[in-house]
Amino acid sequence: MDNPDITITENVLLAPLTAWRIGGPARYLAAVRSPRGLQAALEFADRHQLPVWVLGGGSNMLISDAGLPGVVIRMRDMHVDVTAHVDEAIVQIGAGAPMAGTVRQLVNAGWAGLAWAEGLPGTVGGAVYGNAGCYGSDMAQSVTQVDIWQAGAVVEYTAAQLGFGYRTSTLKQQNAAKMLQGMAVADIGPIVVGATVRLQRGDVAQLIAEMATTAALRRSKTPPGSSCGSVFKNPAGDSAGRLIDAAGLRGFASGGAVIADKHANYIVNRDHATSADVLRIIEHVRRGAIPRRNDMTGATMKRIRIGVIFGGQSGEHEVSLVSARAVLNGLDPARYDVVPIGIHKNGQWVAGGDVLATLESVADVALLPGGGDHVQPPQVPAQTTASPHLILRGDGSTVSQQIQGLDVVFPVLHGPMGEDGTIQGLLDLAGIPYVGCGVLASAVGMDKAMMKAAFAAAGLPVVPWQLVQAHTYKHHPDQVIDQLEAQLHYPMFVKPANMGSSVGISKVKSRAELHIGLQLACTYDRRIVVEQGVTAREIEVSVLGNEAPDASVPGEIIPANEWYDYEAKYLNDATQVVIPAVLTPAQSLTVRQLALRAFQAIDGAGLARVDFLYDAAADVFYLSEVNTMPGFTPMSMYAKMWQASGVNYPAVVDRLVELALARGVRGQES
Repeated sequence: MDNPDITITENVLLAPLTAWRIGGPARYLAAVRSPRGLQAALEFADRHQLPVWVLGGGSNMLISDAGLPGVVIRMRDMHVDVTAHVDEAIVQIGAGAPMAGTVRQLVNAGWAGLAWAEGLPGTVGGAVYGNAGCYGSDMAQSVTQVDIWQAGAVVEYTAAQLGFGYRTSTLKQQNAAKMLQGMAVADIGPIVVGATVRLQRGDVAQLIAEMATTAALRRSKTPPGSSCGSVFKNPAGDSAGRLIDAAGLRGFASGGAVIADKHANYIVNRDHATSADVLRIIEHVRRGAIPRRNDMTGATMKRIRIGVIFGGQSGEHEVSLVSARAVLNGLDPARYDVVPIGIHKNGQWVAGGDVLATLESVADVALLPGGGDHVQPPQVPAQTTASPHLILRGDGSTVSQQIQGLDVVFPVLHGPMGEDGTIQGLLDLAGIPYVGCGVLASAVGMDKAMMKAAFAAAGLPVVPWQLVQAHTYKHHPDQVIDQLEAQLHYPMFVKPANMGSSVGISKVKSRAELHIGLQLACTYDRRIVVEQGVTAREIEVSVLGNEAPDASVPGEIIPANEWYDYEAKYLNDATQVVIPAVLTPAQSLTVRQLALRAFQAIDGAGLARVDFLYDAAADVFYLSEVNTMPGFTPMSMYAKMWQASGVNYPAVVDRLVELALARGVRGQES
């Protein structure tokens, strides 16, 4: 789309447009030159059901190396209209006008009031949005009116209505959380399209000298290169830079990013830094300096009381223990009050003490990484008719007493009786927010047959498949085999409808093997999915977010065995992982878009790993499954793909908790 009001370009690298010079491509970049252009950009995003970001919608924007999978709006209205009077001027400025160039233009015309701002990066719209300032001055001192796009119209706000504060405004406060994951068009907050400032007549030579003095002062404190300052908010009565210095972190580096020598509250891109490098520094500072003053984020932090549930009764019990160990290690004790809650294989709930070590001590070591020389496939979970015991080791109190007052729960449970909507329903009834998908998405994501039906309804590509009822197979085995051979050809994959981690799955190449595969699958489930085998590469994508999710760079699994079975996933070091997957930019974009569509097709929330089979000969990505609680260690594919996209493991854990709290109890507005 290209007209005088707007230009929309596909797959545009965002790094050159940011202060840090970091960031992957925008799926679409909309250069907007008028309110009509903004309306057209939003209509385009709504038509394609894409999230929206506003470039310059806040200072120090850090964009993932994976880019932004939606419409990024860049305000390009750069008009500067001066209405001069005897001693003052009223200046109307477009939101896209560059701050430094606009200031120089006004100073050279003899207008005083903004000379201090000559060194501010970015645009006038971004400066107004965040009340940018330096050396005791800020935009609030000169702005008299701001033109805001809101609910389909331009609305004039007075300075008093904008609630300007230190490096903030009501506009920024309304949009801050939405900007993290993109805004749905229906939920677009206010967007700055222009501003009016009142300036006084001044002496040009004096103004130029003032501007030069301010610029020299700024250069003396600002590190060279692509950088962002004021990364951390100054706590009351103190300086973030001083606290970072006190923690011995000046000069701390990660990859191509470093805390500046000149000023400790600057992070510099010194050598092709990635967003992951910057995030590692931010996390390191947050852990090293913020605990000294918890108000570096603007307010004293109350620790979040989080329950981490693990174990469970499924055949993936041991996988859950490995994931839980990583999650517990990844939760910052300065931010979280952690309550570990274990579920034994017999359904007994335990809490208190080192519950994870207790469950690990009775786990099947052959199913844990490095735990045995021979692989033992997970057994069918023991059935129990007894009610689960809610006990607490040590003082004898109950788990229900222990979990009182939880702010949020992280259910690190894989497979049935945990990942299938059961624990999610329990938490909904208890009114406790939780990480991950709700009841519907969890149930659909666990049941391969229902998931494929949801994919088909959404027009997503899947391989040919058939559903077999265990009861029918047990009573009419040859008839079932005949029907499968008539619909599909060998090789086939036989899968229990409700298991994960490749548990109970067989690749079969003959009628005899098909019988054996069906018999095995029937021990795990009463419904069996039989899929057509295809010659394909195993491609995976991680998804993170709620209503406007983001997709990671794709990864590829090259299994050590003939296919990606339990041993290849967890126990065989010869399995290879390639991140990012070797794909063309167009293929990478396609598979990421398909991952987001699959996530939304099941009404996903929080997280999921979406698995594909890529048929290179046909150039088709077939959806295999959406895993709503994938393996969750730093070495798992989910975390590795986000690491390669610029988000490290602790940051992913923190983000998931934020998403859970933002979504709240299912059924409520978020």
